[in-house]
Amino acid sequence: MNTVDPWSVEWIKRVADEGDTKQTLQHLQSFIHEIRTTEVTPELVQQIRQLSLDEVSLSLRELQKKPRFITRKRSPNSLEIKAEILLGDASIVPVLALLDSGCSTSAIDEEFI
Repeated sequence: MNTVDPWSVEWIKRVADEGDTKQTLQHLQSFIHEIRTTEVTPELVQQIRQLSLDEVSLSLRELQKKPRFITRKRSPNSLEIKAEILLGDASIVPVLALLDSGCSTSAIDEEFI
């Protein structure tokens, strides 16, 4: 059996494929960015088991990064409602949901698409 570096992406993939879900969750909690621990769920472990090593590498590298948030200036023409998001760990996060930004022109960077 080939040996792999502990805490490498390949090692995490092997742990997920060979280990039990609880053990894999514990390893993932230590592997990803501390702010993203709510994203470590049994569903994530199942996805890791189904993905190729390259796909797992991309996913886990993203989870190691601090999450990015896009903010905007409020428009007097925008329409927002209070809402709640139910997370995988059964916690509820209150949010403002944007229904209509009030934007009357395109706000998407053509090079982004």
